[in-house]
Amino acid sequence: MALTNGLYKGKGLIFTVAGTDYATDATNWNLTSDDKEAITFADLNSGNKQWTLTVNTVADLATGALYRYVWDNAGTQNVTVLAKIYGNSSATALKPHVTFTVNIPTKPDLGGDAGSNWTTDVAFEVSNQPTLVTS
Repeated sequence: MALTNGLYKGKGLIFTVAGTDYATDATNWNLTSDDKEAITFADLNSGNKQWTLTVNTVADLATGALYRYVWDNAGTQNVTVLAKIYGNSSATALKPHVTFTVNIPTKPDLGGDAGSNWTTDVAFEVSNQPTLVTS
C-alpha cells in the first residue's frame, strides 16, 4: 500500500548514529548521491555514485547531543546509521528502514547570530551503498 497521496511530509523520522537516536537534534536530514569522478574503468564499473548524508543539527555541546558526538568522534570511520523514515519501530516491506555506514568528518562549525538558535550542517561521507531494511 502506497501513501495515500503519494507524498511524504517527513515528520516521523527517527535516525540513529552508532545506536543512539538523534532525531531531536536535527532540523534537516538529506541522503543524496552525486556522480564521483571515475579514475579507472574498475572505479566506473564498481558504481559511480558517492552518497552523502547532510544533517542540519543544533549546535549543542552537551553530552548526548549529535553535535557533541561529531565533535568528540571526528575522523571515525564506518559508523552505522539507521534511518526509520516513517518513524515505525520495526521495518516492513511497506515502511522500510534505511541503513548505511558513514565516516565522521572534522569537528563541525560553531557559531551564529546573537539571540538565534545556532545550527550547523554536518556532511557525512557514506562509506557503503544505503540498503533498505524490510524486516
